[in-house]
Formats: sequence, C-alpha cells, structure tokens
Amino acid sequence: GDIGLNFYVDLDDAEEATATITMKGESTTVVGVYQEALNCWKFTYGVAPKDYQEIVSISVADVVAEYSVAAYANALPEDNAAYPIVAALMEYCEAARVYFANEEATATEDLTADLSEYEATIEGEEENITIAGATLVLESKTRINVYVTAESLEDVVCTVDGEAVTPVALEGQDGQYVISISGIVAKDLDNTYTITIGGYTITYCALSYVEETLSGTVENVALANLVKALYSLSVEAELYFNAAE
Repeated sequence: GDIGLNFYVDLDDAEEATATITMKGESTTVVGVYQEALNCWKFTYGVAPKDYQEIVSISVADVVAEYSVAAYANALPEDNAAYPIVAALMEYCEAARVYFANEEATATEDLTADLSEYEATIEGEEENITIAGATLVLESKTRINVYVTAESLEDVVCTVDGEAVTPVALEGQDGQYVISISGIVAKDLDNTYTITIGGYTITYCALSYVEETLSGTVENVALANLVKALYSLSVEAELYFNAAE
C-alpha cells in the first residue's frame, strides 16, 4: 500500500491545524493530528512505493519543509530495529519504480521459498457465472481484484470473509464485474481472504499473485523482480511486527 510519510510540526497554541502538502506539482490539504506526548502536530501523506524518491513538501503556518521516503530510509541507522523491514521496503520501492517506469531491469536473485501454500483456489459452481480471474494492483494502494463474468449479479450473494460485498460493474464492459479488497498493508500480504460469489468459493492473498507469477516462465524481468521484492517485504514485515507484539 501507500507509505505514510509523517511530518511533525510544532505550532504554538494551535487548536487545529491544516497543511498543504505537495508532490509532483499536485497539492493536497491534510488535517493534522495533535500528538500530546510529543507536544506537536502530525501530518501524514501517502506516497506510492514507486514514488519513494519524490520530494514531498509541506507548508503550514510559517513552516515550510520537504522530505522523501528515500531520505528517511537513508537516515535510518543499521542498528535500528526497523532497519531490515525498511531495507526490504526500499528494495520493493525501487523494483516498483523500475517496473512502472518501463525501465529495463536486471534479474535479481531467484526465490528459494516454497510458495505453494499461497496458491489460489476456486471451488464450486454457479449457473451463468464465470470467475474470470484475480490479480494484484500494486501501482498505489495494494489491492486484490477478483473479476467475474455474468449477465447480472444483482441477486447473487457475494462475500469477503463472511461480510457481504457488492460487485462493481466495469464501465464499458457489459457483463464484467470486479470485487476488490483494498488497503492491504505489508504485514497482511500473506493473509488469505475467502471470497464467495454465489456457489463459488475462492481463496486468494496478495502472495497468491507472487506464486502465480513465479510458477511459470516470466518474460518481464521487472515484474519478476517486483513480486520477489514484495515477498521479501512480507517476510520482513511479519518478523518485525511479530517481534513488536
């Protein structure tokens, strides 16, 4: 998902605070959250992994500052407990930058991990409904998309982990629908979701896309590097957050 870049600003006696945050020429108004323990305001801006090198500027009251995700990572000492996960994140960010910029890539080291436990499954059937496939969206917020072909899903019960969801009709594509699972963070990349569409039951997680991509011949080297980096990030995130519990 997006990387939360935090700015901490001391604003004397302010009861509320808003800032203008700008990246790549586009500005957004962000409402600050007061941090009582630090006696300052925190402003958070989401940065897509592929944009990790982009300069992000903040303007609030008479304070103007700029930073980037890369600058934060480069300043982190190696003895910091977060260093391994941040290093894995930077590798993923660079792989994302190269892939989405359509740059030529050199293959990184092959994964030796057994990914079979993440293989997607589809069981059951439903008349007049076809599961067209599933994929992972990585350009900004990490999102699973499950695609369905049907004349109509109006009276078909669809759920994600037991919670009812409404499929979205794809614009300009008759009979094509999508069910999305959005905002998947690094520590949940290996979390398997159960999606039901009428009589179908599908299991899928973000790493299912990694398994599917690497299980065959991958002609796109940049894509292979991207999904390998995503898996490594998942491993480091699990280690980091499990240690913090």
